[in-house]
Amino acid sequence: MSVRISWAPSVAPDVVSYEIQKSLAITGPFTPYTFVSHDLTDPDVYDGTNGVFFFTDFDGTGITYYRLVAIDGSGQRSEPSVPFTADPPAPSPSVVKVDHNYGRLSALTYRTASAVPVEGALVRVFRKADFDLGRTDSALAVTLTNARGEWVNPVYLATGFTYVIQFHKEGLYGPDFAEVVV
Repeated sequence: MSVRISWAPSVAPDVVSYEIQKSLAITGPFTPYTFVSHDLTDPDVYDGTNGVFFFTDFDGTGITYYRLVAIDGSGQRSEPSVPFTADPPAPSPSVVKVDHNYGRLSALTYRTASAVPVEGALVRVFRKADFDLGRTDSALAVTLTNARGEWVNPVYLATGFTYVIQFHKEGLYGPDFAEVVV
């Protein structure tokens, strides 16, 4: 199940991002969950028609509580917002299967510079907005490559987002990156 949260932009002129915190109880404890860039031009995080930032929590439920902390360019943080629950569950986003064949992008098969397939490389998938904010501690999906440099298993991603695909074979290759719009 997924839920969508949205909020009005901060009026502070130096805000650069928002930290989203989660809890299963309105009284907390709240733990940092993810960051959203204060970018009014990014359709992945800002709905210009309605004038709100948004985030879809694919692990959220109607009983999850959220709060926001605005962060300025010097790293100073606002007081947390009043805790709130998500909007009623949003309609399920369209989800598509993505693997080394997606969109016929050869960049999604992992090979060395001399075109030799890399077997056993880790393939990690991140939402670009999270990746750009340095949120690489938890990937949306993970798989490995086979002897042909192809993904062992497909991953399933929501449409309407840009994703960063990271390839890495510990001590040998990478990390290397590709972007894909789903």
